[in-house]
Amino acid sequence: MLAFAATLAIGLGTAHAADDSRYLAAGFTALAHDARIVVMPIDVELSSISAGGVNEPKADWTAAARDNMKTTLDDRVSKLGLNAQFMDDSAAE
Repeated sequence: MLAFAATLAIGLGTAHAADDSRYLAAGFTALAHDARIVVMPIDVELSSISAGGVNEPKADWTAAARDNMKTTLDDRVSKLGLNAQFMDDSAAE
């Protein structure tokens, strides 16, 4: 759910440049110039599935994925010039 909020925020930021309106809510064309976006913390956990069908959490994969997603979000927000604030984990609780 939290990753969805971040994805939505980035999607809204690109709405003015996107030709494909299938990702936009009905009647939505662009973000207001002075819009502010709050990006919720990314909630992700990666695991492998054993031959027996048991999920085995992979902490190193999860940490790498979280770092990569955060870096990508940071880059996208700055590239688009969005007024975005990243909520910290304690505030999200």
